[in-house]
Amino acid sequence: MFSKQLRLQKIMAFSPVVSIFGDDIVDNRFKTFQKYIQNPDIRNMWKDGNHDMQGVLCFDPTTHPIDRTQARLINDHYKRFQLIAMPFGGHPCMQMIKDAMGFKPIQDLVINDQFQAYNLRKLHRQSKEISSVYKKRIEHHVLLKSKAPKS
Repeated sequence: MFSKQLRLQKIMAFSPVVSIFGDDIVDNRFKTFQKYIQNPDIRNMWKDGNHDMQGVLCFDPTTHPIDRTQARLINDHYKRFQLIAMPFGGHPCMQMIKDAMGFKPIQDLVINDQFQAYNLRKLHRQSKEISSVYKKRIEHHVLLKSKAPKS
């Protein structure tokens, strides 16, 4: 929202929620909050940010499908963002990595200027093997699929 004023050049975003308004995205979770918006003019400020900004936008396309929609909405306006799908990571999508390894490996990527898609995917892959968050999300997903009506 304030990327132009702050002169941001790079950004890292994890399962961001960029809009809560129905004309941008259908997401009923935020309907009750919309009535509390004091200044409706700010609702579209995020669209007018620094479009030269580049970054990494991580999201979980499986556990919370709305994250995929939010990521796509952001990418429609900020073409230089690299979208990184982290299936069954949770919301925010780094839950699985944090559960398995703590937050230090993610911080190390930033500190060592190695925060790139390849390295994030590698952490995600390594976390799958030991994360209880991942195992619970997979079990839940399999359960939902088994209960889905057959077509």
